[in-house]
Amino acid sequence: MSMTCPICQHEHNWSMEEALDRLSKGPAIIRQAMAGADAKELRWPPAPGKWSVLQVVVHLLDTEMVYGVRIRKILSEDNPPVIAYEQDQWAAACTEGRDLERVMQAFELLRADNVGLFRASLPRLGRTGQHPNYGALSAGDLIMHLSPHDEKHAGQIKRVRQAYMDITKGFSSPETRYKPPPSRRQPATG
Repeated sequence: MSMTCPICQHEHNWSMEEALDRLSKGPAIIRQAMAGADAKELRWPPAPGKWSVLQVVVHLLDTEMVYGVRIRKILSEDNPPVIAYEQDQWAAACTEGRDLERVMQAFELLRADNVGLFRASLPRLGRTGQHPNYGALSAGDLIMHLSPHDEKHAGQIKRVRQAYMDITKGFSSPETRYKPPPSRRQPATG
C-alpha cells in the first residue's frame, strides 16, 4: 500500500498495521539510541538552535500528546478543528528542568495507550478533522505520518551523540561539530 502523505508529501509505503507496529517499537528505538550516554551528553546542544537529546525526547512526548488529542477529537467529534503547534518554541520553552527518565517513561506509557486506542479504532480511522495548515486530515493520515517519527529522531540522537563524542575527544572544532544530514528536511510536525 502506498499513499502520499498530506502533511509531509512523502510516499508512505506501509500498511496501517505496519505503521502501528512501528509506533509500538519506537520508544525502544529511542532508548537504544540513548544507551550509555551520560547526563552532560544528553543535555548538550550540538549547535545554536539545534536540539539536545533531552529536547528531542521532550519533543517526542509533546508530539505524542498532540497527536493523541488530535486523534481523540477526530474519533469523538464531527470534522473537528485539530490543533497546530510550533515544535521549536515548545522545545525551547518546555525542556529546562525536565528529568529525561520521567519524560521517557511518560512517552512510553502514552505511546502504549495511544497505540491501543488506534488499534481499537481501526474501523473509524477514516474520520477527519481540519488542520489549520493542511486542511482535512484523517486519523489514519495522522498515524501514517507519525509512524516513522521515532526512527527519524533516533537517527538525530545518534548524530548529536557522535558530535558530542567528536568534540569531547578533540576530533573536530566547534565550527564543524554538527552537520545535519543532507537529506530533505521534513516539515514541522505541527
